[in-house]
Amino acid sequence: MNLTFDNWYRENRIKYIDLSVKELHARYDEETTWVFGLKSAIDIKVFTYLLRLADVHGNINLTPSCRKRLAELLNISMQQITNSLNSLKKEELIKGSRKQYKVLL
Repeated sequence: MNLTFDNWYRENRIKYIDLSVKELHARYDEETTWVFGLKSAIDIKVFTYLLRLADVHGNINLTPSCRKRLAELLNISMQQITNSLNSLKKEELIKGSRKQYKVLL
C-alpha cells in the first residue's frame, strides 16, 4: 500500500482526536480547579462573564447596561446577579462594589 498522507490520516486520526480530547480535558481540569469552591452554576456563569469583561489588570466596570445584558443572557434576575457577586466576593474571587470590581486570581 502506498503510504500517502491521506491514507496515514485515515488510519491514525482517531488516535489523535482521542489524545487531543484527553489533553483538553486535563488542561481544563488543571485550569479550573478554583471553580469547585463555588456553590452554584449561576456563580460560575457570572464569574465567567466577569472574566470576559475584565481588562488586562483584572478591573471590571459593571455598568447597569452590562448587568442588564448579563441578566438577559443567563435568564436570571438582577437580584440573582447581586447574590452571585456577593458569593464571588465571599470566595475572594472578586472585590469591589456597585460598578467597579477587580478579579483576584
